[in-house]
Amino acid sequence: MGFAAVQRVVGFLIAGSSLMMLPPVVVSWWYQDGTANLFLISAACGYLQVVVLTRMGLLIVADLKRSLFRHLLRLSLAYYD
Repeated sequence: MGFAAVQRVVGFLIAGSSLMMLPPVVVSWWYQDGTANLFLISAACGYLQVVVLTRMGLLIVADLKRSLFRHLLRLSLAYYD
């Protein structure tokens, strides 16, 4: 696997985050002795997974809260007595 291939794979793994493509200096640092440093790539992917899933969970909870609040506002005042 060549340097350009490693750069494309790392860029693909973080696509959709704020870092669309890592600079070649970072990728060349990961690419040592002909093999990719899988530990660092795995750690970066794990971090991105935590960030994405946390954000998704927070958005789901916020949506549920909004739905519940709208529903409570539509109920008649007699419901609250």
